[in-house]
Order: sequence, then C-alpha cells, then structure tokens
Amino acid sequence: MEKDKKLRAEKIIIEKINQTFQKNLSKMIVSLFFVLIINSFISAFVLNFAMLSGSSLSLLILGLSIFLSVFLYYGFSHILGNFYQGKRTIIGDLFVGKQDIKRLVFITLGIIALEFSVVFVFLLCIISYGIKRFDIFTQEGLIGLSELTMNYLPYFAMGFLIVMILIGIPRAMLFPTMLNNPELSFTKAMKESRKLLKGKVFKFIWFCVKVGKLPLIITLVSFVIDFFINNSVISSVLGFVTSISSYYLLIYVILSINAYYYELTAKEEEFLGIEDGSGTLENQEILKSEENLEKTENSSEEEECLSLPEV
Repeated sequence: MEKDKKLRAEKIIIEKINQTFQKNLSKMIVSLFFVLIINSFISAFVLNFAMLSGSSLSLLILGLSIFLSVFLYYGFSHILGNFYQGKRTIIGDLFVGKQDIKRLVFITLGIIALEFSVVFVFLLCIISYGIKRFDIFTQEGLIGLSELTMNYLPYFAMGFLIVMILIGIPRAMLFPTMLNNPELSFTKAMKESRKLLKGKVFKFIWFCVKVGKLPLIITLVSFVIDFFINNSVISSVLGFVTSISSYYLLIYVILSINAYYYELTAKEEEFLGIEDGSGTLENQEILKSEENLEKTENSSEEEECLSLPEV
C-alpha cells in the first residue's frame, strides 16, 4: 500500500508540472526567448571582441559572458519556480540575481575553473598524441595538429557536456536553494543542495526523464537521424526540430528541479509526497478521495457478494 501511495503521489506531481506547463507556456517561452536573445547577443559580442583584442582581455569578457548566462538562468529558474507554486511573477524576475551577485560570481568561477581544467586535459592529450604523428616545428606539422584538433573537437564537446552533467546533477537543487535561503553562504547553499539529493540522485534523474520524456525522445531521434543523413534540407529541418524540442526539454527539466525542491523542503503539513506519498493539502484530499472511492467500490462488491442468493 505504501508503494502505491508513492507512485500515485509522483503521478500527481507530474500532472501538476504538466498543468503548470500548459497554463503558463506562453509566458515561459517569452522568458526563455529573452534569455536566449541576450545570451546570443553576448556570445556574438565575445566572439568578435576576442578576434579584435588581446587574449587576457578576451578571457575577462568570456568570464563576464558566463556570469551573465548564469545570472539569467538563475532568474529563469526563479520564474518557473513561481509558476509551479502558483505565485505571481513578471519578466523582471529574470533579473532577481542582482540581489545575489556574490554567490553567482562563485558559481561563475567554478564553471570557469571546470572549463579550463577540461580544456587543459584535452589540449594535453591532443598535443601528446600529435607530437607522435607530426613534426610540430614545421608548418605542415602545425597544420596537421590543427586539423587533428578540429577532428576531435566534437568528442571534446561531448566529453565536456558529460562532465558538466555528472558534476551538475548532484547539485541540481542549488538555484532554488539559493533563492529560498538568501542568508546561506555559497558553500552552505552548495552543501544543502547536495544534501537534498543525497541517496535520491537516480530517482531524481528518472523523475526528470518521465516528466520530459516527449521532448527528450524527439530531441534524441531528430539528432540521431540528422547524424546519419547528408541531405542539407532534411538536416536543416531536423536541426530546427532538435532546437525547439531541446528548449521544451529545458523548460521541463527546470520545472522538475523546482518541483522536486519544493517537494523535499515543504513543511510537514504542506508535504507533496516524494518521501512518503502523503502529498500537499490539495494532493492529500485527492489521495483521500481516491482511497474513499476504493473503499466504496470494495464495500459495494462485498454487499453484492453478500446479497447473492445461495445456490
């Protein structure tokens, strides 16, 4: 019976996420559009600036662009969290990070350190392998090493993504933890976010997969088909489909993170039911009504059995 309650509670949570998604989809798209437009503008600026300026200044601008990206997604997470809780929110909430600059800077520095570490390992491997194949002191050798680097760049990008996921998932609750605990230092917020998912990481991953299964399937199928097809027109269409579905997946994932956070941190009388399936006050009423319905059906069956004439 306890197991059934957990499953039913999770079903209610997923249903609530879907209702939140459908009710606020247009607002979510507008918010994400602002995030993507600003990020695109910043990325283009950084790229052009890097080509025209010195390397040290370029690194500074790159760090600033990473910070602004973190800043915007922090606000986007706040907006989706408000939608999930049924709270009023405005587009200006994208900039809620202005009250949390210090902790966002620490996140940015962590991302930069991770990026440099992964790039360093990648370049070290490429150069070590390239020295054995090419004479890097000649122009032809340098060209060969450059081509080798470009050939392995997609694998590097994939590896970097995997590293980011492995490091990020146990800390997935960081943004809502910071937003709801402004008094915590960055270190304490990090510890608290990891504590929330301790022993629940795989359950959380599976929860996110179930919530965003449709856009996830579309994204993966489009990507795989595009990988094996050389037609430029079809590739363009599939690329567009992959982009749109990945944006929908991003919304679902961030909604799932916020839902999971508010489930795990809800007060006893407001508990949503991830741990014991009891649910919020609203969900408790739903569960109780389901249980009462089951009892009524069982009682009806027993009465029918008792009322049957003996043969």
